Amino acid sequence: MKKNDLGEGLPELEVKPPTCVACQYGKQTRLPFPQNKAWRATQKLQLVHTDVGGPQRTSSLNGNKLEKKAEAGIFIGYSSISKAYRIYLPEINKVIVSRDVKFFESESWSWENDKKLEFKENLEFLKDLEFQEENVNIDDEPIKGTRSLSNIYQRCNIAIIKPTSLGYAQMFGVDFYETFAPVARLDTIRMLLALATQKGWNIHQMDVKSTFLNGYLEEEIFVEQREGFIVKGMEEKVYLLKKALYGLKQAPRAWYSGIDSHLLGLGFTKSLSEFTLYFKKVCDETLVVSLYVDDLLVTGSNMKQIDNFKKEMKDVFEMIDLGRMTFFLGMEVQQKQNEIFICQQKYAKEILKKFKMEECNPSATPMNQNEKFCKKDGAAKADERLYRTIIGCLMYLTTTKPDIMNVQEVISQSTVEAEYVVAAATVNQALWIRKLMADLFMEQKEGTQILVDNQAAISIANNLVFHGKTKHFKLKLYFLREVQNEGEIQLVYCKTESQNVDILTKSLPKARYEFLRQRLGVCSSKDKEEC
Repeated sequence: MKKNDLGEGLPELEVKPPTCVACQYGKQTRLPFPQNKAWRATQKLQLVHTDVGGPQRTSSLNGNKLEKKAEAGIFIGYSSISKAYRIYLPEINKVIVSRDVKFFESESWSWENDKKLEFKENLEFLKDLEFQEENVNIDDEPIKGTRSLSNIYQRCNIAIIKPTSLGYAQMFGVDFYETFAPVARLDTIRMLLALATQKGWNIHQMDVKSTFLNGYLEEEIFVEQREGFIVKGMEEKVYLLKKALYGLKQAPRAWYSGIDSHLLGLGFTKSLSEFTLYFKKVCDETLVVSLYVDDLLVTGSNMKQIDNFKKEMKDVFEMIDLGRMTFFLGMEVQQKQNEIFICQQKYAKEILKKFKMEECNPSATPMNQNEKFCKKDGAAKADERLYRTIIGCLMYLTTTKPDIMNVQEVISQSTVEAEYVVAAATVNQALWIRKLMADLFMEQKEGTQILVDNQAAISIANNLVFHGKTKHFKLKLYFLREVQNEGEIQLVYCKTESQNVDILTKSLPKARYEFLRQRLGVCSSKDKEEC
């Protein structure tokens, strides 16, 4: 009755699971159920078997064979009294003498104690020493378990153990309500790099230590004490989280809300076009901050303001100053005077290694010229999953290598409509960049020129012509006329030979491909270490 809450006021008794010696013995010696057996049970009583006592945990008859038979240790020398080795065992902090030793000379030592210590440091970082709420009623509150999470950082390839909660056990409306947290778009990062190059600014980078542990929670979340870190004398207590843990679904939003409030408190203004871009102007000096989860990019016209900002951030958050930006989201960055070079050399090599193509022959162009494709060409069908995986990897490579990108997203009924649709998409991007530049106190007075190599598409945008061929166009495409009338955009005709976008849509000869690639700004590094 106590176990099923069938009565109130009952004493706190330890309810032991029911045991049945006959049932346990039957489970230990039971044979697997035969397959394809002619006779099957047809009556209810014929289905009764040794599970009548309910599910019970039984010990294995030969359980000793699964126990640990060896200890991992460190060789520290030879014994002076016998022909044996002196081995240090870190788990029990003792030195033993043994002849039964197997050496693993090709493997490095795994410092589990250091990882455990680092986990403890992260746990201490999260603890709130206010115990006034020790007797909180938690009958109606869910209690989550905790575990450790090994995060692999590509920047330094070091495994970091951090305390995490079992986020998959959370329920919407009970443990959390909102989880969305914005991150900077790659378009914003590239625009920031271009702006810094044009203005001659240096971009600095900061990394937040234990990022999600800095976010304050709005909900009440209780978690159990993790095994190995249980406080003596308080074994039956649980933690009431004041700050987020890794694994909680609302952890990213809690972190973003916290740093957003802090940056606004420092006098920054948040861009309405990019919620992770902050800017501030003091005495005609501009300071810009871009946030991508735990990475902060800082640039501006005054180096003293950048240093003051770093100091203000370190006073509140535990952060690491990485200096000038050199590695960000898989991009390798080389900053020089009025020049920034970005590449993904490491990522490209990882792709080749992943798909076993390190020794493949290079190709001068992404697509062979005059090659025709058909559904049935006699070749074996490619693995669809492998193909999609390769395409996904290549899509991220287009961050710094746009010449392998394919922009074909919409199918149109005519070439005029195709050019018009692409022009509309380009105008959307141009308007977004104009708003972003206006937020950074660099408003453009003149209209942005959009190069279009189709005279009919320009005529449709300027005048109400070709009505018979355009009445099936979607109404949203006609906003091109509005932005042109407002002077924000100018559609300008360019010859096909000068259209850079052809590198993304057509199979070109090597000479023309290299010419257009150079116009896009894609080139090899001028340094000795080529990317």
